[in-house]
Amino acid sequence: DVIVYTDEGGQFNINTTGLGGGLVVNGVNVILEMEQQKLTISSQQSTIEMLNYTNQRFSLIHDYIYTKFREEICVDVSFTPIPVTASASWYGGVLANNGLIYAIPWS
Repeated sequence: DVIVYTDEGGQFNINTTGLGGGLVVNGVNVILEMEQQKLTISSQQSTIEMLNYTNQRFSLIHDYIYTKFREEICVDVSFTPIPVTASASWYGGVLANNGLIYAIPWS
């Protein structure tokens, strides 16, 4: 038996008395779809954590390189950050007192 109702709070409810039944809406197994989405979200969260860690490490390296260039070859330092995209090769650069621009690699 299937009981479909809206409770006093306005929440839509579907209850069944059978065991092992799934929930299929318009031919889509909703339970299976939700389980797959949970796996995808978990994978994405792991990727975000790895990217955050990588970004923190990159920031430390960037700060070291930036400070090193500034101390050794730059009198007037002009740092221009470049928005980083998946295909970016450079993070930014510094203008040295010799007129050259030293770029900071991204990938």
